[in-house]
Amino acid sequence: MSPVNRSSSSPTHAPDVVFTSRIGLDSLTIGSLADRLSMSKAGVLGPFGSRENLQQAALEQASHIFRTAVLTPLADLPPGPLRLSHLIDAWIAYLSDCPFPGGCFVTSTSTEFDGRPGPIRDHLRAPVLSWRTLLTAEITAAQTESPTPHRPPTRSPPPS
Repeated sequence: MSPVNRSSSSPTHAPDVVFTSRIGLDSLTIGSLADRLSMSKAGVLGPFGSRENLQQAALEQASHIFRTAVLTPLADLPPGPLRLSHLIDAWIAYLSDCPFPGGCFVTSTSTEFDGRPGPIRDHLRAPVLSWRTLLTAEITAAQTESPTPHRPPTRSPPPS
């Protein structure tokens, strides 16, 4: 059974990722979400079909929150040093005022599942690889516009 469209306003269509960041993705179960929402397990199971689908939905929601906070504001900037600077600033701002009490959801979940092969770990590869690919592309674009191929312009050393 596959999960239904999670864009609905029903709380079971969007797992509580703030709650999940506190307990860890591995602790997110149909039962824990049902208890949190004061619902029956069957009421939570219906939209997701399985614990694995519920966990993947939480990961997708956390990834969406990250993209909205860090990447969406860059949409109108062309690739280059200014965009890279804004990207790094947005990333640091996201981490310093993280919406998740457990820290960056994808990072903490990657750590949680790193040594455990399986579908959740496999599902984590996509956002991690996407972020690394994007960051590499942004750095490359900024380097292309820099005076030297691999370094920003040299700055004068600070006064002693």
